[in-house]
Amino acid sequence: MSNPSNQPQVHGLLKPNEAADLLAMSPRKLWGLMRSGSIAHVRDGRFVRFHPADLTDWIERHRLGAGALKRPKQDPQERGQR
Repeated sequence: MSNPSNQPQVHGLLKPNEAADLLAMSPRKLWGLMRSGSIAHVRDGRFVRFHPADLTDWIERHRLGAGALKRPKQDPQERGQR
């Protein structure tokens, strides 16, 4: 079967180094995101793994530019009411 979206085919849970490679970041940066709760992970005792769908979700939440989900702009008058 072909991969029409040109995304890597990943099955199962990824080790931290594999997840960091997929996200094009250092393992140290990934550990920081994990500890801060910014990225979902699975912990089993001392083992940490990442589900590919959670990595895709993190990428989508941090996309910028055309095609990214945009938050509605807040009216300047509404900002002062908080």
